[in-house]
Amino acid sequence: QSFDPRISSINNRLMDLCQVVSNYWQEQLNSDEGKKALDYLIRRGLTEGTRQEFKLGYAQESWDNLLKYLLKKDFTETEIFQAGFTVKKEQGTGYYDRFRDRVMFPIQDLHGNVVGFTGRAMKDEEMAKYVNTPESPIYHKSRIIYGLDKAKTAIRSGDYAVVVEGNMDVITAHQAGSRNVVA
Repeated sequence: QSFDPRISSINNRLMDLCQVVSNYWQEQLNSDEGKKALDYLIRRGLTEGTRQEFKLGYAQESWDNLLKYLLKKDFTETEIFQAGFTVKKEQGTGYYDRFRDRVMFPIQDLHGNVVGFTGRAMKDEEMAKYVNTPESPIYHKSRIIYGLDKAKTAIRSGDYAVVVEGNMDVITAHQAGSRNVVA
């Protein structure tokens, strides 16, 4: 497989986009609207340090808040869609935000780059409790092990890993000192 600078450039741009979104959602967690999400994470026992280490955030309850924010940051509608943050409208043209009113869990690659997200619904009646970033040029679900970027040193030194089901399982295990846990 030969190196294609155009693909590398697109991938770098999408990783930059994911990092901007991660930072934005972390800020939203500490906003008035994000209080319910923050309260949820606190009820689940997560400390501020853990929330920061895992870059947890909140996607506002809005159809286009993130889209408008990213357009102002000079990302294109195509890039935002490619990264999985928007969905094409069924009627007419344009896009709407994929993640709305959700606690956001960034998914990082082995090197710690944010490449995707899992969003947990804040409302119990929401049809999909969890929504994930779709496959993208930088996010390949079958190639990502959640938490491996943080667990690799402990796995190497202990010579074993513990595999659990979900993001919260990994986060709470790490907070409790079991650093070799992944999902």
